[in-house]
Amino acid sequence: MDEQLRNKNFQPDKAGVSRGSRDICGIPSHLRLIQHVFENHASRTPDSIALISSKISLTYAELNSRANRVAQVLLALGIRPDQRVGICAERSVDTVIAYLGILKAGAAYLPLDPAYPIQRLQFMIEDGTPAALLIQQPFRDKFSSCAVPLLSLDETVAGSCDENPLVAGLHSASSAYVIYTSGSTGAPKGVIVEHRNVLGLVTNASYAPLGPADSVAHCASPSFDATTWEVWGPLLNGARVVVIPQSALLDPITLNSLLTRHSVSALFLTVRLFNEYVDALEDAFGRLRYLLVGGEVLSPGMVRRVLSKPKPPQNLINAYGPTETTTFACTFPISKIVPSGSTIPIGMPIAGATVVILNTKREAVPVGTVGEIFIGGSGVARGYLNRPALTAERFQCGSLVSRVGQRLYRTGDMARWRSDGQIDYVGRTDNQVKIRGYRIELEEVEAQLARHEQVQNAAVIAREDDRGHRRLVAYVVLGPLTTMSVAHLRAYLNTLLPEFMVPEAFVILQKMPLTPNGKIDKQALPEPDFRAYACEQYEVPEGEVEEKLARLWQDVLHATRVGRNDDFFAIGGDSIALIDMIGRVGKTFARVSIQDVFRNPSVRSLAKIIESRRSNAEDQPVIDESLDEFTL
Repeated sequence: MDEQLRNKNFQPDKAGVSRGSRDICGIPSHLRLIQHVFENHASRTPDSIALISSKISLTYAELNSRANRVAQVLLALGIRPDQRVGICAERSVDTVIAYLGILKAGAAYLPLDPAYPIQRLQFMIEDGTPAALLIQQPFRDKFSSCAVPLLSLDETVAGSCDENPLVAGLHSASSAYVIYTSGSTGAPKGVIVEHRNVLGLVTNASYAPLGPADSVAHCASPSFDATTWEVWGPLLNGARVVVIPQSALLDPITLNSLLTRHSVSALFLTVRLFNEYVDALEDAFGRLRYLLVGGEVLSPGMVRRVLSKPKPPQNLINAYGPTETTTFACTFPISKIVPSGSTIPIGMPIAGATVVILNTKREAVPVGTVGEIFIGGSGVARGYLNRPALTAERFQCGSLVSRVGQRLYRTGDMARWRSDGQIDYVGRTDNQVKIRGYRIELEEVEAQLARHEQVQNAAVIAREDDRGHRRLVAYVVLGPLTTMSVAHLRAYLNTLLPEFMVPEAFVILQKMPLTPNGKIDKQALPEPDFRAYACEQYEVPEGEVEEKLARLWQDVLHATRVGRNDDFFAIGGDSIALIDMIGRVGKTFARVSIQDVFRNPSVRSLAKIIESRRSNAEDQPVIDESLDEFTL
């Protein structure tokens, strides 16, 4: 096999192993902590801009001083190495300051997404046992019954301290953050990522080398591991972080303006956002040195489309990697327009990473044969918090490690080697899916549905529409003599699961179709119709605007019918569909903003806004970067 895989940087050995060419141990010992690498930059270039938003910019010296103050407050509370500090806040300058300050105090940060339901946040606190919580003021009420010390994020980051704290007992294997992902047992699981894992991702990263001239957009949710690259990639390489508020991320006109205004040179987008923005962000894309795309399978058609533009990004990169291997493990630079019908490889291991593709007997597969991806190297996380059995199952040791020479993470992803040494992704070994870049274990959604006292049986699948968009659909069998509305089921799950994990459609069945061996026959589950969405009592749209708007929603949401009282979000609309819908409304009628839709989510109410805009000659785009309360 090794004779068939030739590449000057990545040479698989006789065990079928492909390794990146750099070892994290090459980093000097005094720079093996994230905060020390940052402090080194701050001392050498104190006046360089480190962090930018629409309202504020901070130099490396100012960011360092603010983070020192956060660390000072935490150390005064008695925070010790490897403890965790929760942070509940929206993406902002303050969150970046807090991340760095928590690390300076010797602790690991635990992101608590404020968009998550209360019950999920409570679970994460009980499981993650943070020693303190940093909370933005609007979300303080979510934690009123919490016994953990609560600190105001706004007040804590406002001070400054010029002296870098010295915390004993820290090393490269100290934990840097814990991030929760969906769990197959019905509860989320926390992945413990160490300093060396982050440094392995962003230090001398040959797949997208960053330097002082670069500006990197920070677009990811705090609970999404892309934040790791977006924040530490620039800050540990002397570059700038440009914080993109949620309202701007969902508005292509505003986003394009911000990316160009702040000279953003590197950007990561999930596949769904990339697909929506190929045309809308043409100007911004043309100014990028690096556009990284990942989270789901990349469409060759969309790749051809962006590379055919008069000025495409300098480097378009398909990025692959699970949270457990620290954001990216493989990358594929797409240098030419791919032929029709071909697939986009996930590429080869990044520097410091190792990839092995094995069959069920744990033997290396030959070129062209499908096997399971195992990943080793500097990015492999410590394991799962409080889950020793699952850690032992997924983070492989024993004879396999003795053959490969390092600990491996078993991904559950199926792939094959190509003759040129690249890797093609094939699918999953389990019920895990990716929706809008988020990893979802279907068993977790099914388990939450099954806990409802009136639900007798439940199944959840991901259906793909004709544009390649995946949508979750739930199938439910209710108990005898029980009736329940789709709206009730949706509302129930909204109290337990993040928005991206709540199915868009709920199909109520008399009984589940079964295979001959008694398992649910998921191939026989019916397509959802209009009854599967939480629709209001159907009323026929009235007037030209309502009729056209309802047809537009039907097309965007692939709905059978849309009534004038239907709520866009209740009938399957999500953040990506919202972007698509706003763009089409702008072309068909008049420009509407994100806040217009949130405040007027029905056909009837939004039509009134459109009619008023059409009658007003001053139809100016609404660009308001402060509208972060409008999140999905």
